[in-house]
Amino acid sequence: LAAIFPDWLEHYEELVESAGLANDISLIMLCYAVILAPICEELIFRGVIMQSARRALPFWLANTMQALLFGIFHMNMIQGCYAFALGLVLGYVCYRGGSIYYSIFMHFLFNFWGTIISQFLEGIDETLLILLMIGSTILSLSFGFLLFYFGGKRKEQKRLRSQAQS
Repeated sequence: LAAIFPDWLEHYEELVESAGLANDISLIMLCYAVILAPICEELIFRGVIMQSARRALPFWLANTMQALLFGIFHMNMIQGCYAFALGLVLGYVCYRGGSIYYSIFMHFLFNFWGTIISQFLEGIDETLLILLMIGSTILSLSFGFLLFYFGGKRKEQKRLRSQAQS
């Protein structure tokens, strides 16, 4: 997107710099970006908005709606586009896992990677960077499949308990 729309990248870089994320991150900004924002955003977008929309809409439409609002919430096109895609994934994780805790944890990891880890990777050898990305992708996918497996079992157990009580 930055190559196609350089103005978007310029606006995004100004936003990152004005937020204090361009250089050394303060402890307060770290706590906000990595801990507080994922919790609050998940409770609002996947908790309140998606769950409320699911009462009247099919999952795919409720998920798309909350992801679109999540993208708009970030108030710039670069973040808005990847926040929309992330919102779709987090909505699916929340739905399939049967708990908002899974999407909060994934959001936490995403923000941690973007704010902390990315600073340590500046100037690293490209081959090592690719290996680190492949390794982290394999670990993340493995962990994600485990979460889906156990979350799906938990969701099924809840469903069976509610049927037994009826």
